[in-house]
Amino acid sequence: PTYVGPGKFIATAANTLNPGGYVSISGGYRHGDHARVAAELATAAKKCGLEMVRYSEIAEHTFAALKADIPRRRAALEKLPKPFRAYGYRWSDMPGSPEYDEYEKGLRVDFAAVFRKPA
Repeated sequence: PTYVGPGKFIATAANTLNPGGYVSISGGYRHGDHARVAAELATAAKKCGLEMVRYSEIAEHTFAALKADIPRRRAALEKLPKPFRAYGYRWSDMPGSPEYDEYEKGLRVDFAAVFRKPA
């Protein structure tokens, strides 16, 4: 949803669901606002005939998983040719990258949401 936009993503999901079906999504934004993201998701869902049954803030858990996975990612990144390592470190949210710093400062807006198509 963060790459194609929540409206388009939810509309596609709505077209694939049977009545009574559920879809769960997750995504994240840099420097966002949970209230705005939740409202945007709920509005997009309503336009497609879905109801948002749950919205959760998950940045704290995402960051914990990123920290726990640093050794594995560092080893994988060391296998990259040198010209690509700097990009790889940033892309994989390694310590010292602006993205990692955003997690440390609580600026990330990572979320999980569940939608239901009424029966």
